[in-house]
Amino acid sequence: MTGLFDLPSEVLLGILGQVNPGDLDPVSRTCRFLNRFVKGNRALYRDMYLRILDPPPINDLDWEKELHDVVRLQRICASSDPNKVCYCPASDRVLSCRKCL
Repeated sequence: MTGLFDLPSEVLLGILGQVNPGDLDPVSRTCRFLNRFVKGNRALYRDMYLRILDPPPINDLDWEKELHDVVRLQRICASSDPNKVCYCPASDRVLSCRKCL
């Protein structure tokens, strides 16, 4: 019987590519193997980003950071607490504070 750790990286990439972006961080915390696979996996984050958003005008993005920002903004929009929103002048974006999430 083949286990999760025995799967080729392409298959694992396809499986994790179907995970909800907000669940990717908890998945990476389940074990060292998944943490090493998920963290810094440019292809995984790029595929997930492009699955939920249109392609950006530039292609040289930090896909992991951008996807984390999208997840934070989704949590803000789903929240009924307006105090969880803050403005970040350095990036000219509205983001949630890390202490709030």
